[in-house]
Amino acid sequence: MGCLGTRKDTAYAKFLTPKIAEAIVAANAALQPVRIGWGLLDDWEHTHNRRWIRLQGKEVGDPIKN
Repeated sequence: MGCLGTRKDTAYAKFLTPKIAEAIVAANAALQPVRIGWGLLDDWEHTHNRRWIRLQGKEVGDPIKN
């Protein structure tokens, strides 16, 4: 389908549909049992890249640190 004001590229659409199907078949053939795990730690040193955007007058501190 076209998007963002562009027309549909029919040649690409014809190419893409079978490739998506191939990817699904390949993914299904490669299925393996999975193990899951998780962990938790406090790492206040590395929350500096979060931005907590609030309306003016409604600013709050970093909710991760507080």
